[in-house]
Formats: sequence, C-alpha cells, structure tokens
Amino acid sequence: MMSRWLGSRIGRWGMLAVILSSFAHAEEELPQTEEFTKGQAAYEQGKYDEAISSFETAVKKNPKDYVSWKHLGMALLDKGEPEKAIQALDKTLALSPDFPYALRTRGLAYISMGESDKGFADLSKAIKLSPELAQFHADLAQVYLDKNMLDRAANEITIAVKLDPKEAWNYCTRGQIHLQRKLVEKAIADFQEAQRLNPEIVDVHHHLGMSYLKKGNHKAAKESLEKYLKASKGTAGQDEWKAEAKKALDGLPQSAR
Repeated sequence: MMSRWLGSRIGRWGMLAVILSSFAHAEEELPQTEEFTKGQAAYEQGKYDEAISSFETAVKKNPKDYVSWKHLGMALLDKGEPEKAIQALDKTLALSPDFPYALRTRGLAYISMGESDKGFADLSKAIKLSPELAQFHADLAQVYLDKNMLDRAANEITIAVKLDPKEAWNYCTRGQIHLQRKLVEKAIADFQEAQRLNPEIVDVHHHLGMSYLKKGNHKAAKESLEKYLKASKGTAGQDEWKAEAKKALDGLPQSAR
C-alpha cells in the first residue's frame, strides 16, 4: 500500500519534487546517448510512457548503463509501477552497489509497496553514503512519521531543515510531526513557512486547516480546508485527506459555516 505522503507527491508532480534533484547528480556521468536525452526530457515533462520507452531502448543498447537503469526505475515508480521500478533499480545496483540515488529511489519504491523494512535499509544506506543531502533525511523522516516513530522523525527532519532551510517540504514534514506531538502553534508556524516558500503545495492547506481546527479557530480552519478541497481536485493520492477535510467541515459549528 502506498503511503499517503508518497502518493500525494507522486499524484501531483510524478515525484519531480521528490527526486528531480537526481538529474543534477554527477552530471559528467550522465549518458550522452540520444535515447537517454529523449527519456530525460520526457520524464521532466511528466511523459512517463515515453520516458520509459526511451530508457528501455538505452539499456537494451547498453545493458551496463546503470544511470539509464536508474532513470528507468524512477519513471516506472512515478507511473505507479513500483515492482517494475525495483527490478530496474536492482540492475542499477548490481552494476553500481553504492549509487545513493538508486538506493534512495528503490527505498521509496519498497515503501510505496508497504515493505518498510527494505525501504528503511535502502534509505539508511543512501544517507550513510551521502549524509550531506537534505532530501534523503527528509525522506527518512517521512517514513518514520508514517510509522509514528516521532523522535526519529524529528531527528531526521531537523537535519534536513539545517541542510536545506529553503525547502518548503521540510517545514511541511516538521509541521506534521509537531501536530502529532500536539504542538499546534509550532505546527501552524511551520505550515505557514512552507506555504510562504512554496504556495503551490496543496497539502499545506489541509494541514493548516486541521491545525486551526485543533486550536479552535473554526473560521481559519474552514478557509484552509475549503482551499485544500478546491486545490486538490483531480489530484491523485489525496482521497484520505479529502475525506478527512470534508468530515471536518461537516463537523464545524453552524456559526462557522
């Protein structure tokens, strides 16, 4: 079963917000083939079938092209085919066992399938190999949060925020941790900062709405939750949050409606 945070990101950007930074990794290593270039361009445009076709052609021509295998895995995961993604990423890691971005992506694929232990192992190894990369710590924080391991989640997101204080998703994650700990004021502050840094994140409206609701600010809760429902129309991976938002709105006092 795909975790809610991962489904949310895949549904909105095909995980571009989560793993697009992979393209910047070791640019001198990127294949200079026509197939890879076409696949990369298609991936960035969210054309996953086209990207998959191009990357498959690339690895057929050169089965030892571990970077194309990794990008094939990314595209398959974004398309919602984690099992096939893992197969491609296994190829990558057989050729380059310490490729941190491949480990990270395979970890996310395992997590999307509900295989948390394998996902933890891959993400943890990726962090050991590249501890300076904030997104790796943020990924692990989200996994810990999903498992309600709040202390570990807080430790990882603290590192992520320190490494990348301008990344809105880091504040979104930290806000969720605060909210789970019933630190509502801190949660609201983080969600507001996430919104300031990136107004396009749909999830923040939901989280702010639920935070305002816990604080008893029904007017602000209503405004945020209605914004969330409007912004999330047609967005995959949001069904649980949509139901939660609708239930919260229905439960508001009549004076707040």
